[in-house]
Amino acid sequence: MQFLYKRKKGQANALIRKQQGVGFFVQIILLLAVCMTAVFGNIVNTLAEDFDAGLLDIEEDAKLERFEVDASAQLNMATDCYDTYVSITNHGKDVSAEVHLKLEDYDNSFAYVMSAALPSGATKDLRFKVPESYLKMFSDTRYPVVVQIYEKKKLIQETKLQCAKVFPDSLENALAVGLLADDPGNLYWMDNGGEEMYLGSDLRGVALLDLDRDFTEDDLAYLKVLVIDDFDTSVLSDKQLLTIESWVIGGGQLLIGTGQRPETISGIDENLLDAKVIEPGTKDMDFAYIDYGSSYIDPNGDRTYMVRQHMDGAIMLLPFSLSHLQVTDVDGRIMVESTFGGEERNYFLHNIYMNLYTYSNSASAYNSSNSYYDIQECFHYIEPQISLRFGWLRLIVVVYVIMIGPVLYLLLKKAGRREQIWLYIPAAAAVFVALIFLAGAGNRVNGLHVSVVNVASADGGDNVRSHIEGYHSSNSEWSMPMKETVYAASPGQDRSYGFKESGSKLRVGGEKLIFDIKPGSSFDEFFVEALSQNTQKGTLRFDREGSELDMGNIKGTLKNETGHDLAYALVVRNGFGVLFHDIKNGQSFNTKDLDHVEEKDFMIDDYNVLRGYMTTHYDNKRYDKARMLGALCVGYMDLTERGFTDGVIAVTEDDIEVVDAIGRQENLTVLYSKR
Repeated sequence: MQFLYKRKKGQANALIRKQQGVGFFVQIILLLAVCMTAVFGNIVNTLAEDFDAGLLDIEEDAKLERFEVDASAQLNMATDCYDTYVSITNHGKDVSAEVHLKLEDYDNSFAYVMSAALPSGATKDLRFKVPESYLKMFSDTRYPVVVQIYEKKKLIQETKLQCAKVFPDSLENALAVGLLADDPGNLYWMDNGGEEMYLGSDLRGVALLDLDRDFTEDDLAYLKVLVIDDFDTSVLSDKQLLTIESWVIGGGQLLIGTGQRPETISGIDENLLDAKVIEPGTKDMDFAYIDYGSSYIDPNGDRTYMVRQHMDGAIMLLPFSLSHLQVTDVDGRIMVESTFGGEERNYFLHNIYMNLYTYSNSASAYNSSNSYYDIQECFHYIEPQISLRFGWLRLIVVVYVIMIGPVLYLLLKKAGRREQIWLYIPAAAAVFVALIFLAGAGNRVNGLHVSVVNVASADGGDNVRSHIEGYHSSNSEWSMPMKETVYAASPGQDRSYGFKESGSKLRVGGEKLIFDIKPGSSFDEFFVEALSQNTQKGTLRFDREGSELDMGNIKGTLKNETGHDLAYALVVRNGFGVLFHDIKNGQSFNTKDLDHVEEKDFMIDDYNVLRGYMTTHYDNKRYDKARMLGALCVGYMDLTERGFTDGVIAVTEDDIEVVDAIGRQENLTVLYSKR
């Protein structure tokens, strides 16, 4: 009994100890819970405060974008590009970004890309060169210019800007007019009071820019009209005078007012002006007597607006000074008074600007437009034929057919192994498949294939415009770097399906421009236009015999001193043409030399005659002649789009390389001269 009592007592004490232990453990748990509740409560309160602060930060960020973006552009006549400046102010943290300048409309989407470090609190200005020809596609101002900022390939901000605001010259056709005068303030009325006027079919505003005697080539680059009035041009340097002449040749429109100051033209070469002042004006008779050369035209029949075309540009020489005209408000109408009578300012300026515009080739006021689908067709004749060799392939297939049938059976029968034919047939098939693959490898069309037609002035000047057509056998994105000489490029106008909503882009990296092309399928054809400096030196000219009025009978001598052998040369005069062929460097041929004249006295209002020769040579498998004529057609259409009317267009093998890529290339050059 005692033993049982002690045992039960021990069990009871153990139970009590266990209960006490449990109670102590529960107390510890409760104490920890209280502590954790206090700590967690503080954490929750802190998180809540941080969350509220975060909401405030988000609200503040919503009021201010991380990047403040703006853009503007100016047309540079020297490069045929819009110098497009994208300004980015970073209100956030430092970022190493990739900036996309994206031009898009209903069926075109293409991005210019530049990497840039954007420090916090700083403003970075990036310059992109956008060819003028590419901007001609974007005439609908409803579509925006998009600036996208990427960080580690992730889009972090997109800003849309009004296209007309960024490219006012291309879309609103603003007329940039430079003023070179002792007191340019006397010419400020030439902006028409800020009101727009119709020039051609376009409504244009006038933007005035004051120049001084220290102007540079860069100052002229953005001008369409230069006014020299009441100014002594003899103080200008020879370099400045040559700059003016080059600017006019390239498409500039020069307006000179003389009046009482004959020194206004004293510094300018008479060969450029083709005119001289016989007697200056006086206070009583404020207009000068001028001996105008035969190249001038009197559009109004009153000799007040004498104008002439000079290369791509135009020159207007007025017998009076624009600075000294009386400009007054008469009953709410702004009138311009001169010795020749009074006119409303709008009408007076319209006569001046419109006559300059009309007689400048750069306006292309009277040139027909060619379809770029025609250029696309020409490239199909330029690409060299791929010679596929099937000799070995045919032999291997014949041997295989014979071998796999009776020969293999007889060999196995003789060796007493007919039962193993099931093993030898697949082995022989594998061997012949390998041989067929190797024999056919030379016939595969793979990698990058590029055809380039460069259009360049034979005697230097202007820029080189390169038309590039090609394809890649890959269906994945690939890159095509350009040579360092290429300073601007864009998709080919109206004809690059591969660039529409494809993600293709032009990277501005270091010394090179790089096209990243994303094709829609294998062998997807692409077109690119590139601009580069012209290093050609030489002369190409046609000396005409007889009267220019004898339009349908072109006689004369073609002289080739370009440094190149010419496959073909097309002489254009007054809408008629003569097609020469095989003119070596240093040779001259007269239109009577029928051995070197392929066609003469044909109308060239389109390129059907050239196309006819091109297709005939191609159909007769004279592929070298066909590709040369194809390149000549491309050059002809390019030049007529830019206002070319009379001169010589020739084609030669190329020494201008613009694509820096491994692959098969076909390079041809079209040289032209306006003489």
